[in-house]
Amino acid sequence: KAELGTLSQSDLDKSINKIRDRAGMPHLRLSEANGNIDPFLEGHYTKVTGPNKGVILEIRRERTVELVLEQRRIWDLFRWAEAPLALNLLHPYYGCYFPGEGTYDMDQDGTPDLELYLENPTSSCATKLKIGTDVVLGHGVPFVKDTYGYVTGYPDTIWGAQWDDTRDYLWPIPAAQRVLNHSLTQNPGWEDGLGF
Repeated sequence: KAELGTLSQSDLDKSINKIRDRAGMPHLRLSEANGNIDPFLEGHYTKVTGPNKGVILEIRRERTVELVLEQRRIWDLFRWAEAPLALNLLHPYYGCYFPGEGTYDMDQDGTPDLELYLENPTSSCATKLKIGTDVVLGHGVPFVKDTYGYVTGYPDTIWGAQWDDTRDYLWPIPAAQRVLNHSLTQNPGWEDGLGF
């Protein structure tokens, strides 16, 4: 309804505000959201326009927070044509700050439980992670700076991730389906080696 321009305060009270009540959060007010647009959200969701821009941005924030770890975020980003946000390309997000290699007490119980190392681990910590390039193999820590700083998600230097709206919002048509039906053409930017 927000996207169509038919959203009312009553609609918010029957949906998002029930969720907010459960969490003890203040109600989302249509006029306040549209009259006081969050610049952080506006900078991330650049394709949102129109008179309900503020409330649409707040609904997106609410979906992000409420549905975390429920495998819905990527589908929301696809539906909103905002999928590059998932690759950390436009507005990087960062994790913990580490001054460099060494041991760290992550659970603050007085005993180091994480070692970050450049060449070889030297501690008895339960978790040992190499700084940098081993991230490609699924173990390691990429930093904003080469060997220290904030941990970064999907560092461009390692993943080389780029987004192409023409190609990446469509998946390839399976080659087996194209073999069965020669009238099917492949989606733009995808190759399956069939040559027809």
